Amino acid sequence: MKSMKSMKRMRWISVLLSFALVISMFPMMPIRAAETTEVKVFITEGTLGHALNRSMTVGEVRAGWGIELNKKRKVKSAVWSSSDTSIVTVEGNNQQATVKTHKEGTAKILLTVVTNENETVKHDCIVSSITNLSETEKAAGYVKSKATFYRGASTECEVRNTATANQKLTVIALCGEYYRVKLPESYDFNDTLNQDTAYVKKTEIEIPVVSVQFNHADSETALAIGEKKELSVTTLPALATRKKIEWSGSNANVVRISEQGEITAIRKGTAKIQAREIYSGITNSITIQVKPDFVAASANRQKVSITLKKDNDWGGNYLTWNKPDGVSYFKIYAGSKKKKQSNDVVHF
Repeated sequence: MKSMKSMKRMRWISVLLSFALVISMFPMMPIRAAETTEVKVFITEGTLGHALNRSMTVGEVRAGWGIELNKKRKVKSAVWSSSDTSIVTVEGNNQQATVKTHKEGTAKILLTVVTNENETVKHDCIVSSITNLSETEKAAGYVKSKATFYRGASTECEVRNTATANQKLTVIALCGEYYRVKLPESYDFNDTLNQDTAYVKKTEIEIPVVSVQFNHADSETALAIGEKKELSVTTLPALATRKKIEWSGSNANVVRISEQGEITAIRKGTAKIQAREIYSGITNSITIQVKPDFVAASANRQKVSITLKKDNDWGGNYLTWNKPDGVSYFKIYAGSKKKKQSNDVVHF
């Protein structure tokens, strides 16, 4: 009995060993889970293809947005919407949509599609609504320390590349907290887009002053003694990120100038006033002429009332008048109707 059990046991061991030997002769085959059906939806825009990021000018209306499904699916229903209707609005149906921008900023065009297989799929596209700058408004700048260039005016957009300090660029459009910039042809992006523009945060860019211009420089260069005037300048470009004017004069005995640009005419002569933008070093100057004979004509353009009075005690006549602000002295001329002007007899 015992020997029969031993023999059966030996047979089972032999079978198991044989099976293990056969298995070891075949390579291990991977075990795969059942594949799930993946359906994708793409927003398409005319001939531009799949839309991930798009730039539009403020107030622009752009039609031609459509839907593309894979896996041979068809659209059963589609819902278009905007993440911020104050920036972008969209009107669409199961086939196409029209997008309109209203103000600067970024918003998402959202699309939800139910397929003919009752699958729900979604997609979105970031729209950057920009204000383009004219040729005279565009500004040359450079990267402060480092900058990240995006395909749209949002950190959610794809990164095109990064740049280190002093990388030159030109600001061509505005979009909220972002500039749209054009990079030199020598700059290489890390993607395959055939574009030399990108978006960058304004805080990462420096735009220097390139011009300082005096306001009303041609018409207000002559002053009377004692007259005061506040000078002002315009710095260009208007987008300059740092600007501070430092004032100086060539002759303080003729014209004095304050730190705020207010000049005071002291005595007859000429003096040059300079305005210097301290960060860029750009300067401009204007020549001021101070004319004593200009006092009566200017007198701060106030009227002088002169009254002839009789002095009974002295047996003569005398004049009284008001003294306008800024007048340092008067000249009194003796004359007659026939001879209207003669040498001054009193100068005080």
